[in-house]
Amino acid sequence: MLKGRHRLPIVFDGLYLGMANPMNLFPKGGWELIRLGGTDVDGDNVPSDVEDGAPNGGDGNGDDIPDRDQPKVASLPSANGTGYVTVEIQSGCEQVTGVQTYVESPNDLNFVYPYGLVGFQFGWPCKSAVVRLYFHGASKLNGARFTYRKYGPIPPDFDVSHWYTLPGVTFGAKNIKGEDSPYAELTLTDGQLGDDTWVDGVIYDQGGDRLGS
Repeated sequence: MLKGRHRLPIVFDGLYLGMANPMNLFPKGGWELIRLGGTDVDGDNVPSDVEDGAPNGGDGNGDDIPDRDQPKVASLPSANGTGYVTVEIQSGCEQVTGVQTYVESPNDLNFVYPYGLVGFQFGWPCKSAVVRLYFHGASKLNGARFTYRKYGPIPPDFDVSHWYTLPGVTFGAKNIKGEDSPYAELTLTDGQLGDDTWVDGVIYDQGGDRLGS
């Protein structure tokens, strides 16, 4: 068990799932970047010793560079204990930060999230990015049908949050050192569907793979 992984004081204030933001970057509340404990050398909010626990000796994206040393990559355990999740910026931005995993809340009726949810942000600044989320240990689900669901506002109305299916997500599997690691690949643009705030130079995202038809 990762100490502090479930310390998130989950609240719902009518706009965001998360906590008050001390930098006032979110309207009416939002995420607070809570350090999980330990030293974080690459600025992604995940301690280096946690990233070292990712598959392949701490190389969750299989590029032969430790995740702990890459500002564009973060690996950490899923909130429901089903394995590691790796967040990797493919293009567009230089830093992923605020990376957290958590369980579904509020409940998304009739949907199952076998690997929980993952939240992250890109900036500053970041206009658009392609990000890949690896769900390690999920090779047995490669043949299943996935949908990527999010909880957040639907532009241009940033005052109300909803569960919704994010369009344009591609699913695949990358062979990483002999193991197939399923992934979801998203393209996110500042202030557009998939980002939780208006055009502000930062992209905020939280969501997860929903399993089923």
